[in-house]
Amino acid sequence: VMETARRRLGLDQIWVIPARGNPLKPPPTPFARRLAAARARLSGPRIHVLGIEADLDITYTIDLLTVLRRRAPRARLVWIMGAAGLA
Repeated sequence: VMETARRRLGLDQIWVIPARGNPLKPPPTPFARRLAAARARLSGPRIHVLGIEADLDITYTIDLLTVLRRRAPRARLVWIMGAAGLA
């Protein structure tokens, strides 16, 4: 799905950013384990799994987007989200 989205949208790369946590519920497994599992399964030549939320001590998506826009104001960011998060 990620590679199809990358090609169809003409993206240079995909960043997979697992949520550090949901402030409304405890995570099912520790973040470090979830990040390692995501890196083992999803990393590729143009797909990067980042632990940026933990690195920056960010919990809310709006804070992450604010940091990304500040650091790369000319970048075109495209939000791709899974069906579980959409529900």
